[in-house]
Amino acid sequence: MLTRLTPKKCTALGAVLLAALIGCLAGLGEPAVAQDTDKRDDPWKGFSYQDSIACSKCHTRPTKGDQEAGSLDLVLLTEYAIWRTHDKHAQAYAVLEGERGKLMGQVLGVDVTQAESGCLNCHAMANLSEQNLSKQATGKGAGKGAGKGARRGLDKRDGVSCGGCHGPSSGWVGPHTSVDWRQKTPEEKHKMGMHDLRDPAVRARLCMSCHIGNADEGKVVSHAMFAAGHPPLPPIEIATFSKNEPQHWRDAKDVPAFRDPKKFEIELKNYHAENVPFQLTEFACVGDVVSLEETMKLARDRSGRNDRVPLWAFPELMKKGDKNLRDPLDDAAKKAGEHWPELAMAHSDCYACHHDLRYPGFRQRRGFGYHVPGLPLVLVQPGRPVVRSWPLGSLKVEADFSGEDGSAERLHALLKELARVTSVRPFGQPQEVSKAAGDLVNWCEKVRQGLAKDQRYSAESALQLLHGLCRLYPLNSAGTGNGSRAAVPDYESARQIASIIHVVYNDWAARGGAGKESQQDIQRVLGALTTELNLQPYSRRKDRIDILVDVVKRAAGGDQSERAFTRGATDFADYLKEGNIGSIANLEKLMNNRFLDRLQAGVGGQAFTNSLLKVASKLQELSDEEEKTVLSTLANYRPEVFQEHLAELDRLLPAPK
Repeated sequence: MLTRLTPKKCTALGAVLLAALIGCLAGLGEPAVAQDTDKRDDPWKGFSYQDSIACSKCHTRPTKGDQEAGSLDLVLLTEYAIWRTHDKHAQAYAVLEGERGKLMGQVLGVDVTQAESGCLNCHAMANLSEQNLSKQATGKGAGKGAGKGARRGLDKRDGVSCGGCHGPSSGWVGPHTSVDWRQKTPEEKHKMGMHDLRDPAVRARLCMSCHIGNADEGKVVSHAMFAAGHPPLPPIEIATFSKNEPQHWRDAKDVPAFRDPKKFEIELKNYHAENVPFQLTEFACVGDVVSLEETMKLARDRSGRNDRVPLWAFPELMKKGDKNLRDPLDDAAKKAGEHWPELAMAHSDCYACHHDLRYPGFRQRRGFGYHVPGLPLVLVQPGRPVVRSWPLGSLKVEADFSGEDGSAERLHALLKELARVTSVRPFGQPQEVSKAAGDLVNWCEKVRQGLAKDQRYSAESALQLLHGLCRLYPLNSAGTGNGSRAAVPDYESARQIASIIHVVYNDWAARGGAGKESQQDIQRVLGALTTELNLQPYSRRKDRIDILVDVVKRAAGGDQSERAFTRGATDFADYLKEGNIGSIANLEKLMNNRFLDRLQAGVGGQAFTNSLLKVASKLQELSDEEEKTVLSTLANYRPEVFQEHLAELDRLLPAPK
């Protein structure tokens, strides 16, 4: 149990609380409004980022001192080790130097390892690294509490590392080790440079800045990049995505310190853990609205806003030698118009064009436009690609759940306007698309705020939410009654809805849920949904882990045949099996682990990348195999099967009271 600490134990607490930094559970301190990437003034322009190696000192393995200090009651202290060895984010830069990256560079005619290619902002946090280098060039301080070397440029070989998610550490690397850190509010921590990743909207926006795109931060996958071989960006349901990362933190319900709410009332509030049982349900609902919000922001910002935007928002316009990528582009609207519709393809529905031609096919039955089940269909002229719209599938249920009166009707009106401007010509008129998309961003903000109210989440409301999701696409529906056809789910919308159902059901079932026999039948249907929609795409994860353990062995150096080293690697792999990482007993087993000792001693970005590139072809084969499964699932998708699963699940769930 966590206790108040003496000064002698503060060092151990420092190790701990940095884990609140590295663990996505523990991402601290940024309120949603302050985090909004639409605000052009950078509230953290006085702070700098550190390389991941700085975090390895405390976050590779726990110690006995950490346990005695009560540190492990909140965090794991294995966060760096999990990220470095098992997280694809740590490999994000290496893929640019691999065969696929080189081939894409040849096709595009650019060096994808250089900033002007537009690849490094997502693959290596170049936008953050530039912030560091600009401070160093002007001689500005790195912020109070900054450690030695805090102003240097980030090692791009780290890929997407600690600071990219948790914020610039120069303002809090010292203070966060103090005994009173847990008493600070999220707002206080935000002022020191920390993202509040326990806030669903903050985490969702951060993840989606790459996995959907963010023009302000230069995170854009252009149509040319896709054509050159960049994999499609799949729907992102934030609760499931976080778990698959893989997760390097405990869910709130599993945090030992939160099991005594009377003793840790302040901590529960500061860590957004007042509604522990349904935390992931809130993440799923809020995250889905943020998905639409960020999709529309990308369309708005690249369609020609009135204010100036940075050059790197338009990788299609960049050329070799462009260095001042963050300099404002004065006539963005004019440039967007000149290069339209090429620019529009980055935020449009890829599968409107790229799909198997089949007859009969569900796309003809479905029609073309914006589909929100429960609302009249908003159709556009066939052949006019729409703004990517997979987050719309469950939005009517979430809008109603938010308690915002009239929100669904307002959504329908806004989509009608977006459809109108999209139908004017292929990809629409830039300025009109920008205005329509911006109005939808504002709608999302209001609904998101309603979903963030903890009192909305309970066992009863979760059950109602499940039924609402299951009834989105009823079989043999006669349509809306106004002459429009019945809504038919596309693959991406079905995948998103099924992921949300899994999350909500797991939270609800953990609170008592259905009886044992019903649970077995429900699990059977959920399993069928998982298979039909490929909800667990990382089918070769174990093989990838085996390869990456060997990568770390080579990068760490030393005697790889040493028995203690090999045993340590095996013990760490066992620790990473599902359900094991949060156990303090399992953490105790890692306190004397030779493999983690070597990792902690210094497996930096360059050593890791050099070792990784030697097996890059093997890893690429695994990724290619998984990608083929994704595309095969998409090609063979049958909406009526998905609808049948929803109908059966709706029958199996108990009726709401």
